[in-house]
Amino acid sequence: MIYAGSVLLVALILSLFLDGPGPGGGNRDTADLSEGRAAADLSAAATAPKRPKNPEPGDVPTFRVGSTLSVLIDEFDYYIDADPGNDTEWTPATAVQIARLAQQVPGDSNGIRVHIQKRVTARASAEQKIRQILEEAGIAPEAVFESATLLD
Repeated sequence: MIYAGSVLLVALILSLFLDGPGPGGGNRDTADLSEGRAAADLSAAATAPKRPKNPEPGDVPTFRVGSTLSVLIDEFDYYIDADPGNDTEWTPATAVQIARLAQQVPGDSNGIRVHIQKRVTARASAEQKIRQILEEAGIAPEAVFESATLLD
């Protein structure tokens, strides 16, 4: 009796992990659902705006920086104008990377080294964080200009 119960229990467990009965084997409903999700994910990815991932905190990207460093804050993310003088191309960066780059720029005739722009979605905590990290890196608050105009 115990032996028959054990065999049934093992058979039940195996049936959960193996293809179930029915034509074609496998659970077609689950496969359809998975394929539908994959198609929906691909469709959403194709229509979503492309946003590159942030680089690692230790990496300092190479940019053609001018006399000042232009920074954009969007929600909690930071972006740097990667090619000053041309159409603005925002490249993701961390606050630490921005501080390192800000130390390298000479500043304009007014002593401004960092020009901060914000999207309407920018978070105040992200703004405070970048200002604090810049100050810790030796960039004086007077060398940071924050535009009053919000970008869409």
